[in-house]
Amino acid sequence: MSNTPTHSIERIGRSIYPLRVFGFILFGISILLSHSKTESPMDTWSILGLITCVVYPHLAYLSYLRNELRETEIRHMQVDMALIGAISALIHFTPAIVLPYLIANSAANYALRGMQQVVKGLALAFVSALLVGLFLNQTIVHETQPVELLGPFFYLIIVTHYMGHLAYTRGISLLKRKEEAEKMAHLDFLTGLINRRSLFQQIRQNDTQTDAETPDTTTIIMVDLDYFKQVNDTHGHDHGDAVLVQVSRLLKNSLRDTDLVARWGGEEFLVLLPKTNHKQGMMVAEGLREKVANGVFSHDGIDHKITLTLGVASYTCESDFQQTIQLADKALYEGKQFGRNRVVSADDGSSVRETLPCKSKAKDATPA
Repeated sequence: MSNTPTHSIERIGRSIYPLRVFGFILFGISILLSHSKTESPMDTWSILGLITCVVYPHLAYLSYLRNELRETEIRHMQVDMALIGAISALIHFTPAIVLPYLIANSAANYALRGMQQVVKGLALAFVSALLVGLFLNQTIVHETQPVELLGPFFYLIIVTHYMGHLAYTRGISLLKRKEEAEKMAHLDFLTGLINRRSLFQQIRQNDTQTDAETPDTTTIIMVDLDYFKQVNDTHGHDHGDAVLVQVSRLLKNSLRDTDLVARWGGEEFLVLLPKTNHKQGMMVAEGLREKVANGVFSHDGIDHKITLTLGVASYTCESDFQQTIQLADKALYEGKQFGRNRVVSADDGSSVRETLPCKSKAKDATPA
């Protein structure tokens, strides 16, 4: 009889099924107690009301299973309200019994689709109660026995607490989704590395936390996979994606926890080495080049040999980060011009120094 989202807004009918069964059973008991109080025999309409209380929740559930959509449960909620109105007439509109059911289900309607759903539900309950009451010529009975109030108010307590629980779990779920969405917005979907946006944010945060009087040197390494297009053209993009994922994992695992590696675009990566001078950065870059050149990257039983060209530049918080990236990119371009599979240094943009790989390793690392 009540409803609100749980794990998935499209699966609310499953979670609400037990409550609907419970609520209508209590309503059926109210019909029996009403006749017991008035000492009147059970007529055909009361028997029909009892059958409805027992059968309807299961029919609604079967209907929902055939079409597990939010709109399906919304329609069932409206039917619930109409039945509450009709059964209210069978128990002589006793306010103390009817109101808890109306309040509980109106709260559920509000949680499902706001005030518009509540107004529609109450209107249906009023119309059905009026029609059945006029048809059966029912009169309002205000007197109630204490036992008659147990079911309705117990149902009200159960539903309101259940609604609170669902609202809480729904809020937690939405918060987790928001956090996950924010996290994914800063990650490259293929490699799981941070993207440009996240990198720039962390750079700004790093610069604001750095003491300007004793600036630390940060080294940037621009990384590009040599002849990567041949992997895609020869074996397909699934092989290219697999190589990117494996190379990115190797790069990340080869760095310190304080270092950053970002997917820069295509087959390019940017490595950020905080508190690392230029000489140290060159050593790190050469280590990355060697690991990739000596590695084998496999997918679907095919081994790919990959080499890297790397451009290295350094800056402090007094330097321009964008300009330093351009210097590293220029050094990378020079490395491509010199033949690839090497580390090239941009020395403050005034000169470009080349670090050639060992000949033996260069022979072993056949570009893909």
